[in-house]
Amino acid sequence: MKQLIKKVLNKIYSLLTRQRVVVYSRALLFAIIIFFSLGILSSHIDTEEFKKGDFRAFYTAGIIVNETNNLNSMELYNLERQTSVQREYKMIEAGAIPTIYLNPPLYAWLMVPFTAMPYPSALAVWRLINVMVALLAVVILTKQLKLDLKWWDAFVIFIASYSAVSVIFLGQNTFLFLGLYAFALLLLNKGRDFAAGFILGLGALKPQLFIFLPVVLLFQKKGSLLLGFVSGVLVIISASFYLVGLEGIAAYGELITDRFYLQVIHAQVQKMHSFPAFIRLMMGTEINATYLALTAFLVLSLVLGYYSLRKSLRLQKPGLLALSILGSLIIAPHLFHYDLVLLLLPFLAIYAWTGDNYPGYRQARNYRLLLLALYLYLWASHFTVALAPVQFSLLMMVCLFLVTLKQGINDNPAGFVYQQK
Repeated sequence: MKQLIKKVLNKIYSLLTRQRVVVYSRALLFAIIIFFSLGILSSHIDTEEFKKGDFRAFYTAGIIVNETNNLNSMELYNLERQTSVQREYKMIEAGAIPTIYLNPPLYAWLMVPFTAMPYPSALAVWRLINVMVALLAVVILTKQLKLDLKWWDAFVIFIASYSAVSVIFLGQNTFLFLGLYAFALLLLNKGRDFAAGFILGLGALKPQLFIFLPVVLLFQKKGSLLLGFVSGVLVIISASFYLVGLEGIAAYGELITDRFYLQVIHAQVQKMHSFPAFIRLMMGTEINATYLALTAFLVLSLVLGYYSLRKSLRLQKPGLLALSILGSLIIAPHLFHYDLVLLLLPFLAIYAWTGDNYPGYRQARNYRLLLLALYLYLWASHFTVALAPVQFSLLMMVCLFLVTLKQGINDNPAGFVYQQK
């Protein structure tokens, strides 16, 4: 049986040449374009669907800021106000559930320029900006990780992924935070640790995507990087407090514990991929996601602390960010499929790490097959979760976390270093 599995894995891996992967991804992207084009031409896909999505919440917040001189705190996070704005601007129909704005106050202020345009035009510009940021992130990462993969090929593989397509379709913002991670790696490689940390601190605009980063920096003794991160977070907090005051901050906290919000979140648990969602999907949505997130946070912190303090784990720059992303994705109480675009950095880092100089063929094969399995599974997850209440993506991300943590090699291209005392 072992020999059969070995032969099957070797055969699959032999088909995964760089050229073939690029060709397959181009074919997948072409198929996606053809699917949507034919669907629109045949009227099986309503073009109005492309005008919906999560950008409605961002646009709504910008309108509320624009219509109030001092950013009325209770208005910004008032569900009735958000609903009325989305109906008034014809983003939703009467009786439809609104897309709730959940980001910090400063993010709403950043959305104000988009309100100078009609909603469809603003959404188109927003999508264009996000795709350009994603392209820039791919260029930075391929160059900084010194990949044997052209940036345009890496971009095609990335943009054809389920998570990237979801970001574009829904008008989400996760490409921007991928850009922060990529730009931070560029600064780190230039020796500008404080500046890199400050850029990462701006991720407080969507804090669940950076929640594990300070733990990694603390245990890896990256003082300057951690100080920069704290400074960036304080800028976001201070600016938000200036805009809405203590009352607004309190309203923000009340919204994320509001019963209506929790009901909406509970109804979408099958679209989530983190540990809290994994447990709640199998055992019931009545389980508190925050408690599960805290449990995961403590467990991963203990594991990282053990390897850092007792096993002398030393992660170089790409490894720091890869582990931070994986930890954050595993922990996040509400992690949707589009947030998984952040996996680009760990994917490319592990791809670089398991290159031709990697000493173990079997491990390199298994790690790359794991990347392929997760990439393909995300496309199938929408259907598999309807058959069985399990998101296997969480298990694969845990494996990638352990791979990143335990299997580093000295002086490898991805920058993972594992030293045993």
